[in-house]
Amino acid sequence: MIKNMTNKKRFLRWIPFLVIGIMLTAVHGLFAQPVESPEQVSGLLENGVTKLEQNRPDEALSDFLTGLKTVRGGQDKTLESRLLFYSGLALQQKALNIGNDQEKKDLLLKAAGYYNRMLQIKPESGAALNNLAQIYAGMGEYDKSDHFFQQGIRTGGTRKGFYALNYAEQLQARGETSAALFYTLKAAEEQPSDLNAHKAVVKRVWQLKDSQTCLQYLWRLMKHGAVNRAEETALNALSSKDVFTDNRKEFLVVVTAALARQYYHPAGFIGSETGSRLFALRESSDLQRPINELFALHEETAPGKFDSWWWNRRRPVLPSPVSGREAFRRLAHSLAKRWRVAPGQQAIKAAERYYNIAIGFGSHDADPESFLELADLYVNTGRVEKLAELSHRYETSLYRGKADGYQEKNWANIYKFHSALGFVYAHLGQWENTDPYYASAVFQLKHALTAAQNHNYEAASVGTKTTINIPAQIPALLSKAYFETGHFEKGVNTAVKYAETFLKDGRPDKAKETLEYLETYQAPVGVQKNLKTRYDNLVRQLPGIEPLTLKIAPPRTLMLKYPYQRGEDVRKLQKALSNQGIRLKPDGIFGKDSAQALKTYQQNQGLPATGRTDTTTLKSLGVE
Repeated sequence: MIKNMTNKKRFLRWIPFLVIGIMLTAVHGLFAQPVESPEQVSGLLENGVTKLEQNRPDEALSDFLTGLKTVRGGQDKTLESRLLFYSGLALQQKALNIGNDQEKKDLLLKAAGYYNRMLQIKPESGAALNNLAQIYAGMGEYDKSDHFFQQGIRTGGTRKGFYALNYAEQLQARGETSAALFYTLKAAEEQPSDLNAHKAVVKRVWQLKDSQTCLQYLWRLMKHGAVNRAEETALNALSSKDVFTDNRKEFLVVVTAALARQYYHPAGFIGSETGSRLFALRESSDLQRPINELFALHEETAPGKFDSWWWNRRRPVLPSPVSGREAFRRLAHSLAKRWRVAPGQQAIKAAERYYNIAIGFGSHDADPESFLELADLYVNTGRVEKLAELSHRYETSLYRGKADGYQEKNWANIYKFHSALGFVYAHLGQWENTDPYYASAVFQLKHALTAAQNHNYEAASVGTKTTINIPAQIPALLSKAYFETGHFEKGVNTAVKYAETFLKDGRPDKAKETLEYLETYQAPVGVQKNLKTRYDNLVRQLPGIEPLTLKIAPPRTLMLKYPYQRGEDVRKLQKALSNQGIRLKPDGIFGKDSAQALKTYQQNQGLPATGRTDTTTLKSLGVE
């Protein structure tokens, strides 16, 4: 009893010291620094990554876990997610060195846990999803593996092609060859420059002997600019007779389209690697004729008529998007451009010959690009008299091709045909015609610019980058055509509109070129005040322009007539009438509603209700 009392007294004596110790510990906890600062944690992360690269996963994992103790639950979620990811990676690497299956599985499940925790912070991490998929594939849990692979490919950003290739390899290992090919193609589509993806595609289409898929892939390569790779693969396909027994000629079309995208001298073609390989393939009965015709084109021994040639096929054979005729045309056009930049009269004659082959190859429609370039060649070499002959020979087929473009609503082709015809008519001085009205520079050039505008609008709406870059000569020639036919204000407005666009796009040289066509017209031209202001502003920004003498023209009389009057002056009038409480949409078109609104206003003001603008009405409305 006495002993117990003594112990109790001793314990009570220590209570104050215990309380003080607890309080000091609490205060220290309040003011103590974290185990590691963010900078130190970043250093641990970098050191750990280095150790992983040196295959020291245990030491790396120790660094990552030390860092996690500091940042877990903190504000720096990016650093935490990276530490979680590399912790999983360290465990995966460690599992590779383990021989015991159960121990390996336990490590991989721990790694999966870290990846899943990372995905809670950063659910779009393609790397974590890809690694999780690899883990589950290694454990035979293919449903989970497929889920994470597919999710990683969807959210993988610039690395999705790499993840798709990993998935394809897993599918191939499981014997799912068709599905493996699908994801291999996806990988190649996402990363067209990836040689590993390319080799994987070729290997799998060769295994399946799938010529159609191979052709589709080669055309995609061409689209992405991998021209040499597409050409080489097509040549290999042609040489592998036991692999692809069908669609062989379509592989030759790929080779031809690839040649059209390259810059080489025709004379050296047969001795080139491609020429030598094609020469060896002439032994094949199905390829002998088209290959001989290709050689004839390069040797300049092609006849004047091509109606019976194998290449003269209008429609492509699926799955090729380009016909044999179009590929052959493109090649002839490319060879013409090659000769055009070479010096000497012989080069000019060769260019002219190849342009004519490209324009006239086939009997249905002419090639507008080659037509336009040949016409430009004639103009630049002082042979404008050749334009009449050129127009007479191909005009009908150009119109036929343009009609096809309208039927197919292919605005890019429509633009090409209109601009080619407009260029020639302008240089022939056919500014405006009444019979037929369309055989004129004004008609063709105006419709060319409208077609380009429609194409670019459609391209922007679907998010594609294939817009038409209008050369300055097209609006400049239309502007000149308006001046030549007495439509001076239209001429100035066209030049100003496109010069402003070129300047906005950062192309002052094109803006200047557009305006320079007007320098020869020095007689005073009357234009609306707003147009004069815009023109003067352009001249100030483009030094060296010899400015036109523009004067302010009296405002035009707005009235109901067909076609409806349009313009900024109509819009200003509509807004002024709307401000007077008259319901009217300011769309810039003087139609029936505008005429009735003007009459109503004139009646309300006690003015003659003519439905036409006059000085008194405009002054009353406050419209200049």
